Amino acid sequence: MRAIATVVAAALLATVCSSKDESAPPPASAPTSQPPATSTEPSTPTPPPVSATQGLAAAEVLAAFRSANLPVRNPRDNSKNCDAQQLGCLEMTTTDDVTITTWGDAAPMEAYATAFGTEAFVLRNVVLQYAGAKTPAAMRPQYQAALTKLAG
Repeated sequence: MRAIATVVAAALLATVCSSKDESAPPPASAPTSQPPATSTEPSTPTPPPVSATQGLAAAEVLAAFRSANLPVRNPRDNSKNCDAQQLGCLEMTTTDDVTITTWGDAAPMEAYATAFGTEAFVLRNVVLQYAGAKTPAAMRPQYQAALTKLAG
């Protein structure tokens, strides 16, 4: 899914960069003392920055939990389960303390969170799932607060 998004973003970037307004006059150029630089090396386009609306990555959430001194013991990338279990998530990071899933589509995210009821917390594109790790009820507000702070 991310590979498709990357290809689409690159195609859009290439289209935007290659399109010109033919009706606009060319910009006036100021005289320079140096000839224009010529390079035989191809330029590498800089990808656009990731905006906050594009969502959080599981690694960011995990780092925020660590910064808040919350337990995230034995983190494992279980993103393969997103496809294998047909969940529709982008990423799944499981720890001994909480599971973090990230999503690109609201519908499967809501279905997943609803299936866990009070054993899940949703914010933006992230679901914290407490059931598998048996996250103590007293710790849940702390994970939620750290995620809320990260999401800004």
